[in-house]
Amino acid sequence: MNGPKPTETHPMKGFDQVCYLKNVIRNPHIIVGDYSYYDDPLDSEGFERNVLYHYPFMEDKLIIGKFCAINFLKKQHIDKYEYAVKIRYKNQV
Repeated sequence: MNGPKPTETHPMKGFDQVCYLKNVIRNPHIIVGDYSYYDDPLDSEGFERNVLYHYPFMEDKLIIGKFCAINFLKKQHIDKYEYAVKIRYKNQV
């Protein structure tokens, strides 16, 4: 089969901002499918630092499917989106 190999860290040679998560996750409570990838121009292999509110002492598990694409999103963009949704909702009521 031609195409990216799930055993490689970066599926596209020379483009290190994308990586297969399964090859960089070290936390046993995070389970990732073979072809799920993370796109982050700053640190594609640092996905685990973005996993918040995950408590292993409560036996939490984060399960990511086999073909998922996750990208880096700055917090300020999320805040703007939430603000826009609140404004729209307020105007409709």
